[in-house]
Amino acid sequence: DKEKSAANDAFPNKKDLESASDYQENAEVGTAGFLIQLENKRAIKVFGKSTLIGLGLIFFAGFCFSLFSPAFNLATNDQWNTMKKVVPHLVVYTAFFYFSVSCFVLAVILNIVFLFHPILNLPKSSFKAYLADWQGRQWALLAGLLCGFRNGRQFMGGQAAGYAAANAVQES
Repeated sequence: DKEKSAANDAFPNKKDLESASDYQENAEVGTAGFLIQLENKRAIKVFGKSTLIGLGLIFFAGFCFSLFSPAFNLATNDQWNTMKKVVPHLVVYTAFFYFSVSCFVLAVILNIVFLFHPILNLPKSSFKAYLADWQGRQWALLAGLLCGFRNGRQFMGGQAAGYAAANAVQES
């Protein structure tokens, strides 16, 4: 009730600022009205967008993710004998270091690009606004650290028991 009264005080004309529609009471979770209210709160709208673009992104991400473990396996074990005999194989820790550094660099580059050239006609932002907005970012950082820790453990398990077994244990 405090949130509802705060919303009424902040928006006395009862208009939803994003969709410019009349402010509605909270709909019951799981109903169509709830999904419409949720869509109106999102920064990136999905209603009216191309389904093919979404499916294309999903399939591309799935394709990249499916190559992740086999590529790491090839980088550390070289089953196809593509390297010369005198060249030592990558150790799992070295490969994980290169993997982590490349992910960090790519994340910084993509964040800067999407900050100044956002997708789906969203408004541009600035470094100042990005650094000032910490709403939920601590959870994203924690999730990234946990995911990196999990990846490192999966790679070590792959070295010990084989990458297929380590991947099966990770997915369960």
